[in-house]
Amino acid sequence: MDKSSSTHYQIIAITIGLILFAGSISGSASIAFADDDDKKEKLKKLKELLKEFRDRHDDRHDDSNDDSNDDSNDDSHDDSNDDKCSKKHTYNDLCDRKRPKIEITSPDKNEEVEGPTVIIMGTASDSISGIKEILVRIDNGSFEKADFDRNSGTWKFTTGVLDLGKHKVTAKAIDNANNSKRTNSKFIVVSSSDENGINIRIDSRSDDAEQKNKKVKTTSKDLDLNEQDLVGLRFNDVDIPQGSTITKAFVVFTVKDKNGDSGKSVVKIFAQDSNDASTFSKSNNNISDRPKTSAIVEWDIPKWNKKGDNGAAQTTPDISDLIQEVIDRSGWSEGNSIVIIFEADEGKKDRDAVSYDKSRKDAALLHIEFT
Repeated sequence: MDKSSSTHYQIIAITIGLILFAGSISGSASIAFADDDDKKEKLKKLKELLKEFRDRHDDRHDDSNDDSNDDSNDDSHDDSNDDKCSKKHTYNDLCDRKRPKIEITSPDKNEEVEGPTVIIMGTASDSISGIKEILVRIDNGSFEKADFDRNSGTWKFTTGVLDLGKHKVTAKAIDNANNSKRTNSKFIVVSSSDENGINIRIDSRSDDAEQKNKKVKTTSKDLDLNEQDLVGLRFNDVDIPQGSTITKAFVVFTVKDKNGDSGKSVVKIFAQDSNDASTFSKSNNNISDRPKTSAIVEWDIPKWNKKGDNGAAQTTPDISDLIQEVIDRSGWSEGNSIVIIFEADEGKKDRDAVSYDKSRKDAALLHIEFT
């Protein structure tokens, strides 16, 4: 018998005793006993009633335990409430109301780190239903999914390009029973990880364009990745000497739609195989007629959550091989222009990115690191 049940019995016994002593059973209003035999008879009835109560309670308790589980010894898990556990907090017939644990292990709080991208790492665990996913948010952006290793209980998240200064990271663990726990920290981006890292943003309305069939548009308010046949981006004044080794390169977009975009959306990424790519025009096939690099990168674009996001989900995979192929051309010169082309490939959904015509400060950005 557990402590709570014992206390319950004591309360019931005292209550019944008071009733008996009040003469309710005998129908008398007097609290006095007529004699010793009367006292014995009432005590006997008290014991019988208490035994009956115990038998009924134990039967109900045994029945409820038939559906219980071995994890009931968790200090937050109450077997007596299993029948009230909502479906939301049930996983594989297991009731789990305990929040998971999560910690940010790197960077340390207020640590100065090198940018422009930062790797966030941490640990997470859940002793009952297990971790379902880890989500990470930078500053006021949307939560994005982190990579989680279930064997080690560690997670990892790479940010998009961050400005210099202080940033807030919020990490959220969600278990398989839909319990969640958040933690947050701050870090300071002080410099680029490479003195030869450059950021180049689209700086002209004719330097981002879309092509559907033969028709080319250079004045759209958004860039429809995987809806248009092709999207082209031209980046100017690429100050990389010929013969340099490209160590990292990627493009970052900003979400245009208020509620973001989701669904299968895959594009292929090329660079224009030219010494100095020209800007786009409205002439037919102006994007598709451009020579492409042999190097190709496929991008299975993650879900875009909301307007203004420009983090990991809006950052392409590494395209350093594409840039390297252009820089290695015999006619390449430092300060020339490079065009990156996105070709629709798989899926029926698109991703709507901000164009130069919509917002100059949120137009696509190319980041390159080299030695």
